[in-house]
Amino acid sequence: QRFAITTLRETWQNDRGPLDVSFVAPTSGGPFPLVIYLPGLGESTTAGRFWRSAWAAAGYAVLAVQPIELGESFWRSTRARAGDFHGLAREQFAPASMPARLQQVQFAIDEIGRRARAGLAPFNIADLKRVAIVGFDLGAQTALAAAGEVFVGIATDPSPLNVRGVIALSPYVDLAVGGL
Repeated sequence: QRFAITTLRETWQNDRGPLDVSFVAPTSGGPFPLVIYLPGLGESTTAGRFWRSAWAAAGYAVLAVQPIELGESFWRSTRARAGDFHGLAREQFAPASMPARLQQVQFAIDEIGRRARAGLAPFNIADLKRVAIVGFDLGAQTALAAAGEVFVGIATDPSPLNVRGVIALSPYVDLAVGGL
């Protein structure tokens, strides 16, 4: 079945700062499994539009979430304008930044749940017992951490989020660490 879809874009505020959020879902029916899409470094939640729309039309509620400072405004930072892309990437892909990103994903899941319990459409059609995470680039690294990947140098819960599936698109690999 191919569902008609609706799209909503908002900014959500949490204790770590604003999150750019885009929600695409079927216009009727449900509950639908929730797919959380995590864009790459420097991308907004409009990234992956064709994938997200196709998933929603196939019967999934799709939430794209990106901290504002890691989205398109990332490229306007002082360091990016100075050309320090290697340093910026090293900082963002470092294991030490992972716990904050996982907490932001958990915040987004909790916020969907809060809105769904309040009966707010379209969030009330998301099934939070069936959650998958898809990530690209920096988002792929976060998705893999949600699946339980262990990162050298930080202690994390081996399965910090309750997810049933993960797709990593173009994940970052640190060859210096080894043990792939």
